[in-house]
Amino acid sequence: MRIRLRSAYTSLQGEGLAVGIPTTFLRFAGCNLRCPFCDEWQASVAAEAEEWDVRAALDFCREAALPVSFTGGEPTLQQGPLEKLVEECSRAGLRCLLETNCTADLERYASLIDRSRIPDGRFMLTIAASPKREQDEDVLLELCAAYAESHVIFVKYLVAGVRADESPYPYHNLECFSKFLGRAIEQLGNAVEGCVFYAQPIWGYESLDLARGVIRLWQEYNGRVDLRYLPQVHKAFWRDLG
Repeated sequence: MRIRLRSAYTSLQGEGLAVGIPTTFLRFAGCNLRCPFCDEWQASVAAEAEEWDVRAALDFCREAALPVSFTGGEPTLQQGPLEKLVEECSRAGLRCLLETNCTADLERYASLIDRSRIPDGRFMLTIAASPKREQDEDVLLELCAAYAESHVIFVKYLVAGVRADESPYPYHNLECFSKFLGRAIEQLGNAVEGCVFYAQPIWGYESLDLARGVIRLWQEYNGRVDLRYLPQVHKAFWRDLG
């Protein structure tokens, strides 16, 4: 079985709830979206890929003996190899993280999560789901509802402004994020407590206004959701290193 990767390397996790943790990154090649703010556009082009044997990718992960991040591109476009990697890394005791744009169907995500279950009942896979379009919210909320009790879903919402009329990207602002949170609370009920929602500023759009906006959202929803503001730490880190 073959897999198309843009790169494979070890580094420090710079996004989300695992910031600072040493991690093996497998960056999948190919994406079904063309987001204008994408900072890994090379990975979105399948032609930029290097062909790997899945066994070689597994050996790379096992030898590093670190948590594994499947990122891209969009990893679910290579579902078969991804399932094999998730299953074998989980068996090896390696925590796994899938970064996804939420365009796959619920069955694909469910298969990945279920393949990560180890004998003691724990799931070794966490999904960082980052919707890029309003139409992808339905699958995301179904996923949250199905696995909320397992605490394996993080929602990463990219933002580039507080209000829709001040953001260069109409969907990516705190105003739209607030609407999504309201919908999540309404549809998920108590299950919303099993999910983490965080606003991540698109690189170059970090601001105190965004941070204060997240504080206001927390107050608005009265702590009913686990809500956070998490900038991309790794870019500042590597920039500072020169």
